[in-house]
Amino acid sequence: MFARRRRGTVLLGFDAEEARQLIELLSSVSTLIADGESDDPARARLLPDGYRDDPEAAEQFRELTEEGLIDGKRQAIAQCVGELSGTHGEARAEVQLDSDGLQRWLQALNDVRLAMGTRLDQLGVDLTDGDLPLYDDVAGQLAAGFNGLQGMWVLYRWLTELQDRLVELAMAR
Repeated sequence: MFARRRRGTVLLGFDAEEARQLIELLSSVSTLIADGESDDPARARLLPDGYRDDPEAAEQFRELTEEGLIDGKRQAIAQCVGELSGTHGEARAEVQLDSDGLQRWLQALNDVRLAMGTRLDQLGVDLTDGDLPLYDDVAGQLAAGFNGLQGMWVLYRWLTELQDRLVELAMAR
């Protein structure tokens, strides 16, 4: 994976396995947002209550805003998936982003990380543990057979690195 600024845009590059993983993760979060159970902690993290101390006001706020929030998140994710799908299957997937595209990717990656972080927390993983390994080669690690909890952790850390890099590029305008 690489991310760099070039002539006023940001260029992202992924190998085929990274692109496939991102498409899968983004698609699963889109499904969670649209079709997940309302009491699912990961969905609740993505669609939080507007009023924590007033359930009645929270419900009214949700009725007014949730559909638009869901649509906005799903559209952003669909655009990211579309950008990756356009070059998926090649040796590398490259995506060129303008300022709006960069913000959309940051939003979509944040949603994936929030959902994954909630799931990892439910499984007892301390996301603040600095002693857990950081993997630079997510495709290689996954190809080597990392799956389940370890695979989720590898992907979460990789997404964190990608998001951090995109934030750096957004701030370096």
